[in-house]
Amino acid sequence: MKKAILAALALSAISAVSHAQDIPAGDVAVGYSLLFLPKGFTLTLNGGNSAAAVNVNQWLGVVGDLGVYDGSPGTPGLIGETYMVGPRFSYRKWNRLTPYARG
Repeated sequence: MKKAILAALALSAISAVSHAQDIPAGDVAVGYSLLFLPKGFTLTLNGGNSAAAVNVNQWLGVVGDLGVYDGSPGTPGLIGETYMVGPRFSYRKWNRLTPYARG
């Protein structure tokens, strides 16, 4: 009887660990970005951005985002940068879609 109880406990522990592996340890993203400033002297800057996130648990992560923009050919020599670091809250209900909000 003890062996059956230990086997049941071991199986439940293994299933709990295997369920936790569905959440990725982190995410990386790279993309194109357009920065348009319409107020005053109108600027249009083309560039790229990258983001990296580390998931703390199923719903909380920490994300860092960096964007670099170049003003050429309209305004050569003008470079803009954006950066953000903060929390990301994810709603992991579906396999293919994960809505999130970050601050």
